[in-house]
Amino acid sequence: MVKSLRRVLRPCALLTVLLPLLLTACLPPVLAPAPLPETPPEAAGLNWRECPVEPEGEGWKQAEACFGHPWPVLDEIDRAHKGERTTRGYRLKIGQDLYETREHALPLPISNLYTLTKNGRLTSLLFGEFSTYSPDLGLADLAGTVAWTFDDGHRATVVYGGADLRRTHKLDAAFAPYVLADKLIFVGHRDDKYFVIYDGQRVGPVFDFVLIAHCCEPAMYSARGGSGSYVFWGQRDGQHYVVEISAQDANESE
Repeated sequence: MVKSLRRVLRPCALLTVLLPLLLTACLPPVLAPAPLPETPPEAAGLNWRECPVEPEGEGWKQAEACFGHPWPVLDEIDRAHKGERTTRGYRLKIGQDLYETREHALPLPISNLYTLTKNGRLTSLLFGEFSTYSPDLGLADLAGTVAWTFDDGHRATVVYGGADLRRTHKLDAAFAPYVLADKLIFVGHRDDKYFVIYDGQRVGPVFDFVLIAHCCEPAMYSARGGSGSYVFWGQRDGQHYVVEISAQDANESE
């Protein structure tokens, strides 16, 4: 199928090849009534720091005043684990394996096809709209496992090690993957609530809103990982917070 895609088949032939996959990939995740396992941050080996902030205040200064250090950004290690931009997607090598994403135009007015391949073989596909930005937000090597971040404003997920995290954890959406102590952390969304998932468990309180943005000034305050910590801006019970999460060191966990 990958070879067929690369040949850019005629529209009807392409739809015939993709129809079985389209029927499942376009469906929303099936929500389960059972909640995710809940673990206090400290029990999960995390330090959780949050500070109330004023939404109209200077965001960076409030965060830096609270945490006592500059806002974390991607360091050299983080940047070395990010995928390289190509003309139609991203490319990332992990060990001997080459991962690539690619956009494929479809004869449909509302959606394009995006694929993830490993050594030229198709592993995942998603459908999404290209609006002000590409929904293909890139690849990253997170503790030796490839993570593909995807968000077109209507459908957002992370494909981690070949698994769509929306479906794995019965979520409406998954955002902003990173690793702390070699364990995956990201923001989940379900039933109009936001929460942090770390190592497959929900940690910390539930938020009514967590800022997720991929364009322009709001992207500066979007949930993200960098320099060994995970940060986000959220709202809970009418109060705005800035949150910083980091892994406990060996001395703290003893």
